Amino acid sequence: MVDVNTSTSIKEIFLADQNWQSYQDKYHFMIRPVEREEVEKMLKCRDYTQGHTTYECPRCGHTTNIPFTCKSRLCSICGKKHTDRWANKVSTELLEVTHRHMVFTTPDKLWPHIEQNRWLLKHLMDTVNTTLEAVINHRWKTLQITPGIITVLHTYGKDLKFNPHIHAIVTEGGLREGDHDKDRWMDVNFFPYEKLRKVWQYQLVTEIREKLPHDKELHRLLDQLYREKENGFYVYAKRRIEGKEKEFICRYIARYVRHPAIAETRINSYNPDTKMVQFWYRHDDEQEEVSMHVYEFIGKLTGHIPPRQFKTIRYYGLYARNKKRKIQDILIRLKRFARKLKQLTLHRYTKTWPWQPRLEPVCPECGTRMRFVSLYLPDRGYITPENGT
Repeated sequence: MVDVNTSTSIKEIFLADQNWQSYQDKYHFMIRPVEREEVEKMLKCRDYTQGHTTYECPRCGHTTNIPFTCKSRLCSICGKKHTDRWANKVSTELLEVTHRHMVFTTPDKLWPHIEQNRWLLKHLMDTVNTTLEAVINHRWKTLQITPGIITVLHTYGKDLKFNPHIHAIVTEGGLREGDHDKDRWMDVNFFPYEKLRKVWQYQLVTEIREKLPHDKELHRLLDQLYREKENGFYVYAKRRIEGKEKEFICRYIARYVRHPAIAETRINSYNPDTKMVQFWYRHDDEQEEVSMHVYEFIGKLTGHIPPRQFKTIRYYGLYARNKKRKIQDILIRLKRFARKLKQLTLHRYTKTWPWQPRLEPVCPECGTRMRFVSLYLPDRGYITPENGT
């Protein structure tokens, strides 16, 4: 049982009173396979019976077992590690120019339609790229400027409602493509805010119309939104990213990429008698309290799990994979990009145990580097370097 009026974890709520099993029995027809898979991984996270590695100190003989992690999208601990790694990686790879952090929102009346057609989420991210390229190039219509764009999808608000919106990191400018001036960087440090909103509205409405051509009800809604939103769909585009802010912004927008839709620090309690979960969130500097049934809580959390293999982070323009190699020589020649491009190093492993980590843990007793002893797998038992393959 989970005590009343004590903060608790998502895993404890799922396990308490067999809530997850009861939820499956009641709503089995609504649960997607990816949801069941991610929940089951999360429930087994750091469970020694589901697998662990054993290490021994060659000096003092102290042994320790390290359980496997799950890497589930519902695991706060694994999600934080993934976010930290991604933020560190991207912040070091960002070009040495000023960037802009933007947030592209969608009207609440469109949320149910997007939720019913989740494949549209990919097109939302593509439309952000189309919008930014159009706005950046509108002042130089005879040129073709390629910016660097990274988009991150968020599908929820602080109250766990389905609220799809896109965070974007955008270079203030880009490389000018042409036959005679291909190596030239063009600064674009002014984004016409009104135009940005209207272009985002036009591009998004056009894209949804094309992807759902036979949904007449949706088309009427789009016409209505176009009339009501005379200033376009809301876009936040005022924050500039320079210097040390890069890592902070990367960590901020990626905090829920592989993380549950709510931070466990915002969960106040779970009441086993009423089966109610209480959590809080901030709105306009005021703290709002929310109370919902545990089945609704589980349904909202699992509902935000993206489809399997869906990329919630996408790269465009100068950051696109297919263009990185093509522009490397250009970026090296440009003086403004002083940071050396990191070279990928291929590590060759010889006579190395296949499951052995590159760096063994340090003995908590004497500080000596410990040595790998065995690996435990539920379906194979204990495996050592001597009997393994």
